[in-house]
Amino acid sequence: MTAKTLYLNGILDKETCEDFYKQFKEIANSEEAILIQISLHQVTAVKSEGMIFLTSILKKVKQTQGKMCFIEAKPKVHDQILLSGLLYNVPFFSSPAYAQRFLST
Repeated sequence: MTAKTLYLNGILDKETCEDFYKQFKEIANSEEAILIQISLHQVTAVKSEGMIFLTSILKKVKQTQGKMCFIEAKPKVHDQILLSGLLYNVPFFSSPAYAQRFLST
């Protein structure tokens, strides 16, 4: 089982999250454990709808006994996610290589 990457960009709000959720459903279309790294490199802000979106992904990942992590988050986005308190147990990594190691263990 290989880890997949979901590339997000712009402001995570209601409109963008609907498109990103379609991408996520393609990744999560099997009963296997979901291993996913979410690239936040191009994300500039996270609105409340974005937090709900990320939390729903985490819920689906946990249902499959999978793993999820964030990669390449800008400091502002990193802080927004941490301050929400909703995703405190999802690790952040500076590079995809570190995330791959986490997901493969």
